[in-house]
Amino acid sequence: QRPVLPDFPGPDAKVSDYQRSLVFAYPSSGQADVAPGSPIVLRFSHAIAPESRFPATEFPVGTTLKSLFTVKAKAASAGVDFDISLVNGGLGLLLKPTAPLQEKTEYQILAPKKIPVLLGDNTVGMITLPPLSFTTRAAIEGPSELQKLTPAFQVAQMTPTPTGFLMGSQPFGLVDFSTIRLLMTQPIDTRSVRYGAGPTNTISLMQGSTLVPARVIVQGSHLSIDPEQDLDPSKSYTLSLNTGLKSVLGQALVPGNYAAFSFTPQDSGISTGKSSKIAVAVPDPAQNELSLLLGSAANQAPVLSPILGSGNLLKLKQGQLLADLALPSNFAKYNPVVTPLRVPRGNTLTAAPLVVTLNGGLVSGLNTDDLTISLISDANGLLLPNRYSSSTVAPALVMLELDINVTAKNPTSSGAFTQDITHVQVAGIASVDVFVKQNTQMLTIEAVGTIELKVLGVDNAVALLALKLQTDLTQAPTASSPDEISPTIASWVPGDIVNGLPGGEFIRPGDPVIVNFSEAMDIKSLQQPGAITLMKGSAAEPFSWRMDGASLIVTPD
Repeated sequence: QRPVLPDFPGPDAKVSDYQRSLVFAYPSSGQADVAPGSPIVLRFSHAIAPESRFPATEFPVGTTLKSLFTVKAKAASAGVDFDISLVNGGLGLLLKPTAPLQEKTEYQILAPKKIPVLLGDNTVGMITLPPLSFTTRAAIEGPSELQKLTPAFQVAQMTPTPTGFLMGSQPFGLVDFSTIRLLMTQPIDTRSVRYGAGPTNTISLMQGSTLVPARVIVQGSHLSIDPEQDLDPSKSYTLSLNTGLKSVLGQALVPGNYAAFSFTPQDSGISTGKSSKIAVAVPDPAQNELSLLLGSAANQAPVLSPILGSGNLLKLKQGQLLADLALPSNFAKYNPVVTPLRVPRGNTLTAAPLVVTLNGGLVSGLNTDDLTISLISDANGLLLPNRYSSSTVAPALVMLELDINVTAKNPTSSGAFTQDITHVQVAGIASVDVFVKQNTQMLTIEAVGTIELKVLGVDNAVALLALKLQTDLTQAPTASSPDEISPTIASWVPGDIVNGLPGGEFIRPGDPVIVNFSEAMDIKSLQQPGAITLMKGSAAEPFSWRMDGASLIVTPD
């Protein structure tokens, strides 16, 4: 069946002069857990006027575009320095702080004076920037005070739960195809994560007295619970976390409302066949399309890293993602209507190789070959009318949060690059273009998201991804080819023989054993009893384990 969407504007729709405004911001207003290396992306309904046309009645001679904006910590009196550039013919702005922002800090984007823009008759009008704020994530490493948002270990927020900016006073809640994502106030001790019913476990999702089978993914302060099957919108569920869950800083969880968080999921229509499946395509890179939001090449991300150097790009190859769109009429109680979407676990995209150069210049000989980016849980998001503008033809907004896995085709370098990256927040704009003659209805999504990569286990790299995705809503999606190749062990540490010596010569007591697989593994299969054992002679040795990318890390107790 043809997917059903609300009346989204087309890509060429023009906001009237009297409704001129901001139409998009990244980070989104109210967004939390933002990477400190993220830039700020703004898009307006009208192009910003050249500095030479700033009205003399409003601005002193010599006023620069940069001087109109301030980026500052909420508690600070002075702003941070940033570079500013125009994008897409002046419709967009890119503000790049010259140094990473402070961790766990609320920032404001201010324009105390109005912003001059070009109107339809080529005169200059003014736009008022609404209050914008976001909060950076806690530190990933370093002093414990920087790694925690609060002294007590507790749940900071649940997602998907759109911010008040997006939903106003209408709390949105969970949908039957939601992955439950929790941002914790401190990094989680993976050894304390035990999913299941009963007092010895620390996390459970129950329907009555029945445990809901689910995959549990943990990284840092991120916790994702992805039910294996869609939930039943006619039934109530209870998510429970208890004090047995610990942080790496030694704090026991203060569960609060999450000691027994009960909810009834909203009905997406998927259980009755009323939701829609779509194939979202990544266009061929040879088309050389540009991102409307960043002005750079679409589906590429410059990777900023001393180890990789300045010239490396994470380039997505042509591909597709299969997605589910909820039935909009099931969400008509929200005004204006929203449309939940889900990109199921197991979807994959391929990226071109990265080359490792030490200090950005010395060739290391490590080439990743193609990179595979896999969804390790269901990604969830929303399509919704514009919240920055009152115009009905302002571009629709799209929000998406996902957990991904990165692996390299080259087994030699895969161990250095493979990793999980959780709670990646993507924001963008969407439009629907109808071509009557061709009988097509094209949904186009332009989005941005910041990815933080660990390179060789030592370098924290930042990549700003400019996504451009398209789907013809009139075409039935074709299923991807099933993965029929079994995973293998590509390498392991300490290894059998290293430089002619037994691998055990190179491992110290307490060091982990690392097994690098040829592809991302289903974490559920490794959680089965007996799937992993560690033996000391003929006796079992107690241990903890975790997955990071395609690497299994086993640490003796």
